[in-house]
Amino acid sequence: MAREITAVEFEAHTVRLLRGTPGGGAVGVTLYRAEPIPETGVDSSFLRDLFTRHGCAGEKVASSLPAGAVVARDLVFPFKEAGKVRDAVPFAIEPLLPYAMEEALFDSYPLAGSGPWPVRVLAVRRAAVAAHLRLLEEAGVVPTVVADPITCLINGLDGQGALPGDGPCGVVSVASGQAVVVVVEGGDERLRRILRWQPAAGDGVEAYAPLVEQVGAAWRGATAALSTPVTQIILTGELAAEEGLAATLGERLGVAVQVARLGLSESASADGRQWTTAPFVSYGLLLQVSRRAARAINFHRTHSPWMRELHNLRRHAVAYGVAVAAVLACAAGDLYATYTARNRVYTALSDGLLARFEQVMPPGTRVVNVGAQVGARLAKLQEEVDFFESTTRPDGQPLRWLNLLSTLLPEELDIEVISVALDTKDLRIQGTVKDFEAVERLKGIVTAAPDFEAVDVRDAKLSVDRQRVRFLLVLTPKGQDAASATFPAPATSPAPAATETTL
Repeated sequence: MAREITAVEFEAHTVRLLRGTPGGGAVGVTLYRAEPIPETGVDSSFLRDLFTRHGCAGEKVASSLPAGAVVARDLVFPFKEAGKVRDAVPFAIEPLLPYAMEEALFDSYPLAGSGPWPVRVLAVRRAAVAAHLRLLEEAGVVPTVVADPITCLINGLDGQGALPGDGPCGVVSVASGQAVVVVVEGGDERLRRILRWQPAAGDGVEAYAPLVEQVGAAWRGATAALSTPVTQIILTGELAAEEGLAATLGERLGVAVQVARLGLSESASADGRQWTTAPFVSYGLLLQVSRRAARAINFHRTHSPWMRELHNLRRHAVAYGVAVAAVLACAAGDLYATYTARNRVYTALSDGLLARFEQVMPPGTRVVNVGAQVGARLAKLQEEVDFFESTTRPDGQPLRWLNLLSTLLPEELDIEVISVALDTKDLRIQGTVKDFEAVERLKGIVTAAPDFEAVDVRDAKLSVDRQRVRFLLVLTPKGQDAASATFPAPATSPAPAATETTL
């Protein structure tokens, strides 16, 4: 089901209700009702009954204020950004308001032109908007748009193609007790006048003589400063179709007057056409709600301070979002460049490793998993390197201790070393000597050395052939400083190279 939108319009003596369905670049009107306002005025019960009878209760409704409640001024600014204009409007329009700035609500839309940029600013009393919103809420509907009726009138005429594309033209809206004179150029409102009038005695055109006189005076004042003469006037409003009124205005003003009519499909006549001149304000409201109006005024949006803060937050959020997006884009570019560079290095290393693998590994020993095979070969190579490092490191290795012992022991002491073992605490040497006396002599020489904290000879016994004595010598070094000390050469053996100690 197509979405329907509803607009309600208040005039001095009439309430108009218009419903339509957006589509095809415009809004198709499906319902139009106009009812007179009671002598007691508009109240919530009257509106509730109107909305209930036409199926609008509980729905969203766009509405317009009375034309005389809105003040319009044209200002120029050295910037065109909407946020800056919104912040500067209260200070620029304050001297032009008939009431204090704290009592006013503002809205605006840009006009054609540039450098400085012209802006049409509209103001209304905050209390009038609050009372209008309260009236609609008590009537059982949800107010969404509170607009300026003259702006909606221009939007409605422009949406129906009634305004000329080039050159200025006049728009005159006539109703009981009120008339509006507007000068429009290029679709933008240039000047507005709101007139109050009372009908004269008589019937027909005679009763509208005060209206014609006031419109003529206002028209001469409005067009006096125009460089291009106005040759056409668009006549609309509830009295526009009165017989002879358009012709009388044309003769009085010396301008061609054309009555603008809005077609209503739901009440079409037998020939397919039935027109009315009244609901152009409501039709402009529908265009604004459906986002098909270039000139949008909504005092409901500026009524709540929370809504104003939301607009400021959204404006700042867009700027912050752009900045964050730029930072993220730069970070993503940097990560991509870093990844690409590292990937190139990795590819070069992989290709070099594969080439070396093919050079080193025989073709018959290659496997599918190159990485696993290379890892195994590297692990084996690491074991071999660890072994040689353990035998050549500067302190704590068996070769060094044997070199120190060969320096201590005399040449005539016949010792044959079978094995040497070095753990985290002790140095264990297994060997053989000629007899038990040589074992005691060996223990005494090593015990006298300052480099060992403890010396112990274990398992001293004859060998199987009973020719030599086997022993286990357990040495506990004192520490790094003592172990690194230089042993003095014995007096009886100045040449340690002649020692018969073997590994």
